Amino acid sequence: MEMNRTRYTPGLGALVLSREIKAEMVRRGITTTALAERLGARRATLTNKLNGHTPMSTAEFLTISNELGIHASALMTRAEQSIPFMDTHRTQIIQNEAQ
Repeated sequence: MEMNRTRYTPGLGALVLSREIKAEMVRRGITTTALAERLGARRATLTNKLNGHTPMSTAEFLTISNELGIHASALMTRAEQSIPFMDTHRTQIIQNEAQ
């Protein structure tokens, strides 16, 4: 029997958000193994989510940010600010609202 597997391809936002989660882990000195234990997940499962191999749900993201001791919106803002296009887009919106 042939199995048809669809490969998950994360979007830019997911990749940037995962990168910001990893950066926060480094800032706080938390390893992937330690975070996985706190979450009650396998290290490999967390690694796959952080590397964009499998999708991360909103609930998982909220739980991870809680375990890291940072508000989810702070992580999202940092991730958004790291994308040059997003910064340019935000500036254009602010300029348009000022007119």
